[in-house]
Amino acid sequence: MTKGVLDGIKVISMGSAWAGPYVGRVLAEMGAEVFRIAFPGRQWAIGGSPEIEEKWKKKLMSLGLSEDEAAKCIIRDPGYVGNYHPNNYGIGLDLRNEQGKEIYKHLVKLTDIIVDGWSPRVMSNLGLGYDVLKEIKPDIIYASIPAMGMTGSEKDVRMWGTGCEFLGGLTSIRGYQDGPPHRASGFITDGISSPHIILAIMAALNYRSVTGKGQQIDVSQTECATSTLAEAIMDYNMNQRIAKPTGNRHNAYAPHNAYRCKGEDKWITIAVTSEEEWEGLCAAMDYPEWTEDTEFADAISRWRSQEALDGLIEQWTSQHDHYALQDILQSFGVPAAAVVDLNEHILFDPHVKDRDIYTWLTYHDGVADPVFRVPWVLPNNPTQLKWCGPYTGQHNDYLLKDVLGMSDEQVKKLADDNIIGATPPQS
Repeated sequence: MTKGVLDGIKVISMGSAWAGPYVGRVLAEMGAEVFRIAFPGRQWAIGGSPEIEEKWKKKLMSLGLSEDEAAKCIIRDPGYVGNYHPNNYGIGLDLRNEQGKEIYKHLVKLTDIIVDGWSPRVMSNLGLGYDVLKEIKPDIIYASIPAMGMTGSEKDVRMWGTGCEFLGGLTSIRGYQDGPPHRASGFITDGISSPHIILAIMAALNYRSVTGKGQQIDVSQTECATSTLAEAIMDYNMNQRIAKPTGNRHNAYAPHNAYRCKGEDKWITIAVTSEEEWEGLCAAMDYPEWTEDTEFADAISRWRSQEALDGLIEQWTSQHDHYALQDILQSFGVPAAAVVDLNEHILFDPHVKDRDIYTWLTYHDGVADPVFRVPWVLPNNPTQLKWCGPYTGQHNDYLLKDVLGMSDEQVKKLADDNIIGATPPQS
């Protein structure tokens, strides 16, 4: 089997939600051995709705937990287990216990990278922060991913990606013109920060290969969000203009929007940026009379008349299938793309099939789902998806016996003392 580019690298991954786990997932897909550590008893509930949360809580109570204990054990994790932890080894280890800490330190001695998705206080309060671990493993690379960074007066603020999106400024420019700001449909700053973290880790590995030195990587999710606003920030610095939501429109080009197509909630995006593309759009529409109106005679006129222009274009697009219209417009040299849902994208898009971008992985309940590979191809060291995200403690034996060399008796004692544990999914 072809080795990945990170073959031989060991990683500890901690944290919930998306940013940290996705980093661990990518490193694992590139060949690293990633140990995902969580506290024993943590139950990952697929779905995340209040009804599902209540169902899981009752299930845990039926297993002997009190209502308060069951509520604390539930982590609503919609899809993150399978899609963001494939190829990971699931470890259930209580780091609040001294024996658990010693096992963790033993693993650190064998580890190259730690991905810490908790707030700055968590691992420091446990006595397992970077300052302690670098004495155990001087060349360790420790990637911290707090909301506000590892330093500063707000470093201990805890937030999900939504808060980082607001504080980072992204929300201020999302939404429709003259309307209120809108947050993204998901925790977008997790997705923005993950590539930054991966790049920083790869740079740190390169630095270590040259100098032999490790380091702590400090990535603020909020700052990652702000880093995407370069144009708005520059405009403010140079012109004192504060960027506002503009919907799908552009500050210079028109037509530039999403247009309704034939069928329920079907759309196409069109972005005309030149006279040649405008001529192509007119030709694709078979030159309706209104295209000769003076209010659409040039780029500036069209931009000033966007409301009317969009309405006329949508009269035409609404008569066509969004996929078919994509092909028609592109054949006339018009930048256009169908707005597709996930089902269409996975099952029907021929380009997706040609690129072989997903693998069907079977989950613990026996159901197989498509899991997308990383969005790049290394022909000499292809990434590989081998198994779905593990449940907490699924690979305790592998870590303790095969990696750390413990005996069956030692492992049993750790389980009896609740220092390690496993929480298979409950049906």
